[in-house]
Amino acid sequence: MKSFIRSGAVAASLAACLIGLSGGAQAQSYTGSGFSASSSNLGAPTSLTSSWVSWAPTSFSSVAGSGGGGGANSSSIFDLTVDALPGQFLTSASLTLSGTYELPAGALTPGEGVFVRGQYFGGGLVGSYGASPLSFASGVWSYTTPLVALAGGTTSITFSTGLFAALAQTPGLARISLSNASLNVSAVPEPETYALMLSGLVAVFFMASRRRNEG
Repeated sequence: MKSFIRSGAVAASLAACLIGLSGGAQAQSYTGSGFSASSSNLGAPTSLTSSWVSWAPTSFSSVAGSGGGGGANSSSIFDLTVDALPGQFLTSASLTLSGTYELPAGALTPGEGVFVRGQYFGGGLVGSYGASPLSFASGVWSYTTPLVALAGGTTSITFSTGLFAALAQTPGLARISLSNASLNVSAVPEPETYALMLSGLVAVFFMASRRRNEG
């Protein structure tokens, strides 16, 4: 049992690290206030505002089955990259994920169940996040990643997320699906942009004062 749990943890970590190799469809990019967000496997967004981008993917699910006494695990992984637009800094970002799950009837052995794991990285920043295995027969799950504060500003950050269904002993199926992904981003102009704006205002003020004096 311990070896199954360890192998599941290693698989989750490796899958998150290799997310950039998933390939597949061409990435679609969506522009917000000071940033753009792109994903090759989330599809078209369902809504887009100045700081929020939401998707409702329908193809993401993981299913694991076991006949008892054996082991089975399955994962589905997606990535989402946020880029600052020219002249902008990313200052914070978070990702809210939600979906549904189903577990086999009966008691589960520790380490069985369905859960979400992921990483975020970019600009020298690396972190991980994850929810504990779900313990009810079925229901709706929701998870928000930690708010990634980018005090120094960065040009790009990537969220990689895996949905994992794992069984070691209990007969039946474990299933987890992703039904919504919502990205919250904050971006501000770079200091050089503020300086350029200020110099422009000074130039306008100078020209206006000169015209008044000449008049």
